[in-house]
Amino acid sequence: MRPIKLRTWDNERKVMVYEFDVNFDENPTAYVLLTKDDNSIFCGNYLDNGDWQELEVMQSTCIKNKDGIEEWEGDIYKRILDKKNRFPTKKYQWADYWLIEWLPESACFTTTHIGEEESNGFKRSNNIKRNSFSQRFNEMDVHIGNIYENIELIKWL
Repeated sequence: MRPIKLRTWDNERKVMVYEFDVNFDENPTAYVLLTKDDNSIFCGNYLDNGDWQELEVMQSTCIKNKDGIEEWEGDIYKRILDKKNRFPTKKYQWADYWLIEWLPESACFTTTHIGEEESNGFKRSNNIKRNSFSQRFNEMDVHIGNIYENIELIKWL
């Protein structure tokens, strides 16, 4: 059985958090995993000023890409394609962008098409397409960041 790995983005401190505590005894500003009444998991912690913040939890896919980078919910990938047939190619001609998401209703990861490059910049996708996560990545896909640490990517979402 593979381990479940979680992370959260602390927008106040601008850091990705990968380690969690189970209580506040040792560290009052620790990141603690909690459950809601519907058994969903969230992370929370106290800010330096004493205010409570609730943070979204993201799960690892437990899969590493061709470059050895672990793939997480919230990561964005660029797929390099040829211009004519839009098949993966090593020679860059065109690219589209995909977001890794968790689908709770299906209990699986998926990739959502969020846009593509055009000659005048980026075009947001109006028709959302989802691919099976296990079939999504290949040797031409490039990890370009995530929706939290790479602010420039957020404008596409």
